[in-house]
Amino acid sequence: MAKIIHANRYQLDHPSLKDVYTQYPQHDWESFLLVSGNNGWTEGNLPRAGVNNFPFKNNIAQLPGFGMPVYDPAFSQTFDQITDLRFQNLWKKYPNKHWLVLWSGGVDSTVIVASIIKKLNPGDYSRVRIACNRQSVYENPRFFYKYIEPNFSLIDSSELKYNYELFEQYLVITGEPGDELCMPEQPSSLLFFDNFNNHKKNFRKDPDQLLAYISSYSGKKTAQWFYEKLIENINSVDIPLETYYDFFWWAGFNYYWIDNMYIQSTWQEDTVSALSLNLLFTELVNWYNTTEYQQWAMVTRREGFHYGTDLGGYKLSLKKYIYEIDHDDYYLKFKTKFLSLSRDTTPRTWFCILDDLSRLSLDKDLELILDLLPDFIQT
Repeated sequence: MAKIIHANRYQLDHPSLKDVYTQYPQHDWESFLLVSGNNGWTEGNLPRAGVNNFPFKNNIAQLPGFGMPVYDPAFSQTFDQITDLRFQNLWKKYPNKHWLVLWSGGVDSTVIVASIIKKLNPGDYSRVRIACNRQSVYENPRFFYKYIEPNFSLIDSSELKYNYELFEQYLVITGEPGDELCMPEQPSSLLFFDNFNNHKKNFRKDPDQLLAYISSYSGKKTAQWFYEKLIENINSVDIPLETYYDFFWWAGFNYYWIDNMYIQSTWQEDTVSALSLNLLFTELVNWYNTTEYQQWAMVTRREGFHYGTDLGGYKLSLKKYIYEIDHDDYYLKFKTKFLSLSRDTTPRTWFCILDDLSRLSLDKDLELILDLLPDFIQT
């Protein structure tokens, strides 16, 4: 019998679905929907490691490429070494494939282009195309006009369709899940703008400001629920996590990673078939989804690596890598994150992905979804 491996959190408030999951009162559905539903403030609800104490099973985390490597405290490779290695491995693995790099102008995707410029012979630039749009240029104009426009052919990312033909033609490379290597931007803004030393507070001994921040989005009851769920999950792993920074970093690294790897590229109806989804899972390259990057993220959660002395130092190691190419002092010191229009914002019409990589939508497959949903709920 088919099984659901991933559900679209944005449609969890559908009345027919509520009739099913409210039959499992052991879960606090109100709080869960407040943090991960249609009006939620988080971007994911699937823990990759540790106890899964959220309502839905994390079956998708068992697929190759979605899990988390075992923490290695002795890992010592630098960000520069890992990034150079990432480029070299991909270039050797796909010797006959043209690259299509999705460049938003942000830090994560600019690292990819910087690695290409750093390691690739200019005579091979013709094998690389850059997908971007006007908003991408606005986000990083100096880099675009000096390094991208003169060297690479361009595709308007607003017109991209993630379909079979695209993946047949290109190795499509995204800057995902770069945000999850470091702490997600939203809580980092709180920690750095309000008081730089906030990130050093102990989330176990002094959680008041952390809870106040979560409460501002979801209310005190849900904030306490979310805090306790993450603490229980943190206690079930052997990674040393103590500070506010650790708390929010772990929420992103463990709970949001999967949702930011492939899901944004499965929105479009062109990719509704199991064949197309399989191509997304096997042919779409999420640059930061490697064991080395994840180990680096786990052992470098401190000043000088993930962040600097103010908000401008967010993703400091990534920005230093770019600086080796462009020597742009402004970008290094002041670049922060904002949503690029180059990202796909098409609403997702499907509700779930099955273990055969087919997708079901509420308007066409509601009866089958209602049959399969109970087995997807933790009991």
